[in-house]
Amino acid sequence: MPSHPSPHSDASSQSLPPHVEAEVRRIEASRRLLDDLESSPGTGCPETSKIGTVTVHTQLLSESLEGDVFVAQPYENPFPESGHPGGSLLALYVVIKNPQRGVMVKLAGKIEPDPKT
Repeated sequence: MPSHPSPHSDASSQSLPPHVEAEVRRIEASRRLLDDLESSPGTGCPETSKIGTVTVHTQLLSESLEGDVFVAQPYENPFPESGHPGGSLLALYVVIKNPQRGVMVKLAGKIEPDPKT
């Protein structure tokens, strides 16, 4: 049975019921998502890693969406390889945001070089 703080206990040593813990995590995730959406495209990626821009056209919106393309840190990306569990040598990120529409897209892409070149 989960413990609940009493008026005379140290609340920092008590645990919350599972449904409350899940709600707190959901609220924190929503806050981080809102912070991300309100930041400029590419926030968190060093400007020196920016290699281009991207424009997205969709039938769902009357206007285009703009974003940036960044080179990922070698071996620190979501594409583990044999001998490199932290990620591949080459990867990129595409970041597209439109706060007015509530749109945020973050895509990671693995780059596989041609071994013949």
